[in-house]
This record gives sequence, C-alpha cells and structure tokens, in this order.
Amino acid sequence: MSRDDRLKIVIGTLIIGLFLFPVVSSAQWYTGAAPFNTTLSNYAIITGANFSLQADNTKTNVLKIGGGAWISWDDIASAGAGSIQSNDTTLTNLGNDTFAFAIWVTNSLRSANNAGPWSWAVLTNSSIMASGTSNQYCGLLRLQRNANKRVVLRVTTSGLAPDTSWEEWSMVAIPTNIHQNTASYVGDNGNTYGGRLGTYVGVANSVAWTYDADAGNDKYTWRITISGPDIRIAKTIRGIKAQAAGIVGAIPGATITNIIYVTNLGGQANTVLVKDFYNTNYVVQGAFLEEASGGTSPNVGTWTKSSNYAARVVQWSNAGPWGGGGTRWTTLRFNVVIK
Repeated sequence: MSRDDRLKIVIGTLIIGLFLFPVVSSAQWYTGAAPFNTTLSNYAIITGANFSLQADNTKTNVLKIGGGAWISWDDIASAGAGSIQSNDTTLTNLGNDTFAFAIWVTNSLRSANNAGPWSWAVLTNSSIMASGTSNQYCGLLRLQRNANKRVVLRVTTSGLAPDTSWEEWSMVAIPTNIHQNTASYVGDNGNTYGGRLGTYVGVANSVAWTYDADAGNDKYTWRITISGPDIRIAKTIRGIKAQAAGIVGAIPGATITNIIYVTNLGGQANTVLVKDFYNTNYVVQGAFLEEASGGTSPNVGTWTKSSNYAARVVQWSNAGPWGGGGTRWTTLRFNVVIK
C-alpha cells in the first residue's frame, strides 16, 4: 500500500507600503497550535481468524506557521510642545515556533505645520532598541512560542510645534523565519491560527500594532496632537465633626477635611502649583491627613507637599509632565481644626 503526498509551499513576498486597511475580521486568536516539527505517526492493522497484517507506519511532521498579536496602549494622545509621550504595547508570538521579528517604525503622516519631524525611541525592558526621526528598521526581537515582550514607543514633540499640529505613528513586526502562511487562517477545527498576521495590508506578512482589536475596531496608528493643558479645579468639605463631643457640624474644636480635585483634560502641564489659603480661625494640625493621590501612568508626575503653616498655606507642586496622555486627575486632601 503506497501513498503519494505532495506538499506545495507558497511563500509571500514582503510588500512595504503605507495603506491602512484590515483584510480579515477581528477574531480571538488561538494559542494551542501544535509545535513546529512535532512528529505525527500512525499505523493500520488488519486481522483475521488466521492472519494479522500491519501496514507501514506513516509519519508527518508539523510545518511551521507564523503569527502574532501586537496590542497598543492608545490610538490618540494630546501633548504639549517639547513634551515626551509614550505608547506602551505588548507583542506576542502566536506562531508555533520561536521567531525573530524584524521591528519597523513609521511616522510618515504629519500636519504641515508641526515643526517636525519629531524624534522617537523604541524601548524594550527599559533599554533603547533604536531611535531616530524617520521611518526606520529598529532591530530583531526573538520570542519563543506564545511568549510576549513589552515594547514602548517614546516620542518627543518639537518645542516649536503649535497647537493642533500632529504626527501619526505605526509599528510592524515581520517574522523573519521561513513559514507557510502569510496571514492568519481558520483551521478545519474552527480555530483561528496566526493571530493578527497579515491583517495590515501596508506591510505583507506582518503583525502591526493594533488598538481596540478585541472590539473589532482596529486602529493601526497612534496620533499625537499638540494641545495646551485644560485644567479644572473643584473643592469640597467633608467630615465636619468634633470626635470627642460626637457632634456633627462646624463647632469649635471640630475637624474639617478639605478635598481639592484637580483635573487636566488637555495637553501636558509643567510646574503645577496648587495652594489653599485657609482662614486664620483655623489651626492646621501637622499630624492630620495631608496627601495627594490619583491619575494613571504615564505622565502623572510627582506631587510634593510643601505647606507653610505659619502663613496659613497648604500647597502641593508637580514639576511635570502632568497630563498629555489622556485625562489626568489628582485628589488633594488636608485637615484643619476650628479654634
């Protein structure tokens, strides 16, 4: 019994371009692909009352497929001129073998008046992989099967960039090992193999960073727009109570908790100073609560308390950058006791 197996291998040619159109729909990627070169063996046996016969053992080795997913932290950001913005991303190898990915960064799209090009740096594990001011090959990232790597694109905007000017960025990872597929595909078992390989037609056989992939609203670019800070401030009073007396109200000896909410809805703010001038009828108790909290990375800065009790001033400062990477908020609290 013989079998003639023929294997046709088609290797796609890399096509570098700048068009941003998805060619397959978003789907949950599969991580259980059989590893490359796994041997699949089987044999057939036929028996009867007076005989037993075994066919030749057949063996098939699993071929190599490429794949990956690259999820970006954001698709838009507001920034101040001369500020630093970071997009924190995760690249995952969804091929069935260890792959070396060639990393490319592009920023060909920009407004006419942005005083650019702006400079950039690509970091992995806090180490700079590459830097520049134009489209550029950054190097190779080697990832084992189903492993991932944190990749950060850090952009420094021009200090002369006017409000509303912008640049757009994209990044792709190209698996350099020879493999059978140039795009993800659905197997006969219904599983989607290859993750997001080939979904970005600007660069064939590549994994592009994508924002909002799970929602099926793929966005392959990150736009940074210059915008001044948009600061909002509000204040409330809570917890007016004289603990010993058990009386709620602004009676002498009662503690008042002051809460100040500061929000930046716009671009980066630097050298921020918040002051609260309280009435001399109050006495600040140093042992009472004084704190600052809130915001999420990046661009939250560090709030430093530097109250001047003699001058009846409670204040916090933030050298920045604060904001410019989405809404940033801070809650400032301090207690005073009525004389």
